[in-house]
Amino acid sequence: MTDSPDWTWQDGWILMSLFLAHGESGAALHEIIAMADATNHAIPTPKELNSAFTKFTQRDLVEVIDERYVLAAEHLPGIKKAHDGRGGLFKSSDKGCKWLSKANLTLSNDRVIELSDTEVTAAYWQYRKESEQRKPR
Repeated sequence: MTDSPDWTWQDGWILMSLFLAHGESGAALHEIIAMADATNHAIPTPKELNSAFTKFTQRDLVEVIDERYVLAAEHLPGIKKAHDGRGGLFKSSDKGCKWLSKANLTLSNDRVIELSDTEVTAAYWQYRKESEQRKPR
């Protein structure tokens, strides 16, 4: 299966948010939302998340393991290089979209990610709660 999806700016935003939140075991949804807010001062919608994560999983760029989003190790160096390229943090979405457009990712499955409004809202509030707990008193 091959195709070339129309990668959007939002896909690049979510990719780089995942990359920035990604630890050794991937990133939880609330951590991805936190990085999305940090890089764009906005929260991705369930539609944006579902679209990006579906495209990513269908091309084996991301795997969901124990409710954590894990980037394929083979792509981490390329994503890091794109992230570290010219432009600051607020250009990371553009850099993510550019990387996706050039990565030649191949469609390999038909998995669909369907996060509900409730799941995204809960992740948002978890991010906010953890953010408040980190603030100095």
